[in-house]
Amino acid sequence: MQEENAQMLKRDVFLSHASEDKDGLVRGLYQKLITLGVTVWFDEAEMKLGDNLVEKINEGLTNSKFGVTVFSPHFFNVKKTWTGRELSALVAAEDVNKARRIIPIWYNITKEQLIAKSPMLVNHIALLTKDLTIDQMAEKITERILQG
Repeated sequence: MQEENAQMLKRDVFLSHASEDKDGLVRGLYQKLITLGVTVWFDEAEMKLGDNLVEKINEGLTNSKFGVTVFSPHFFNVKKTWTGRELSALVAAEDVNKARRIIPIWYNITKEQLIAKSPMLVNHIALLTKDLTIDQMAEKITERILQG
């Protein structure tokens, strides 16, 4: 029974993003990934009234193979704390596992802006919203998941 419960928690991706980016990108990406058969940890789908935020987010990060991280000006807003914590957890997991877990999406952000906020992130090959539709991004994420 414990193993079955653990398996139910497994997700292909944890969707890390700023709440301000939900309407413009994140909800649509979530829906498309689900349509393609990708299992997604998405806060709106996973967290219920009364849940412990830290526990639920830790559970999602721990039990997801990849972290699809939407880098945007909102993501790096100094008043935000969750986005930075989620990113730190994903980077730490990459260090421990010696495997790439972060699938970055650049949303309304330039390379120069990203370098100014977090220069270590620029070395990850990213999906650029200026060049790709939500459908195309979801297909590329699905391909990456299938590669392992």
